[in-house]
Amino acid sequence: MYRGTTPTFVIELPQETAVSDITVAYLTFKQNGSVIIDKALEDMTLNVQDNTLEIVLTQAETLSFVSGAQVQYQLRFGIGGSYYATRAWTIPAEAILKDGMI
Repeated sequence: MYRGTTPTFVIELPQETAVSDITVAYLTFKQNGSVIIDKALEDMTLNVQDNTLEIVLTQAETLSFVSGAQVQYQLRFGIGGSYYATRAWTIPAEAILKDGMI
């Protein structure tokens, strides 16, 4: 993921876990041991047909990552009284030549 961009993260859930049943969700981005971004369910687009959640980060959000360091992200969500977590993924925060918002 390049800093200063607006990437879309698409998370596909297993078919037995319907995204339409999710009542609470957070996609958390962590770098260097600290939570940098927490996106809540209202920040996500649920695609019932593909059983996916889509989350778009802003330029300001991706600029908050340190270039060259790994970023971890993970989805936690609830359906009724049960709560789940996906595996944690790791991606690099890539450098950009022109820093800041454009």
